Amino acid sequence: MEQTSNLAVDNHRSDYQLISKEFNKSIHDNVFYMNKDYLLLNCKLVPFSKEIWKYRPELFCAEYYEVPLIYPVIIMINKLKSIFEFLPENLKRRKIISPTLYAIEECLRNRI
Repeated sequence: MEQTSNLAVDNHRSDYQLISKEFNKSIHDNVFYMNKDYLLLNCKLVPFSKEIWKYRPELFCAEYYEVPLIYPVIIMINKLKSIFEFLPENLKRRKIISPTLYAIEECLRNRI
């Protein structure tokens, strides 16, 4: 959609593999949990508008960010326990809290 990124444009998709490594850590060591407020301050609310996204946050991320590997951040920031809760009725006002790609990258770079 409207998200652009130096990492995505330069095709450094492997940098996003660091996200899964972060979510293998405890919440006290996970950079996304530690910077949750920063992510919330830098987000948009995206209507859950496609049936195909149900239980498939990676498809939402592929469409919205062009990077499916971001889905653990989406699950965490929307206070969901798993992909099986990724349904419109489990989201406030049926909208997906979507941090900007820049904010996600800043967390990955640990610059905040």
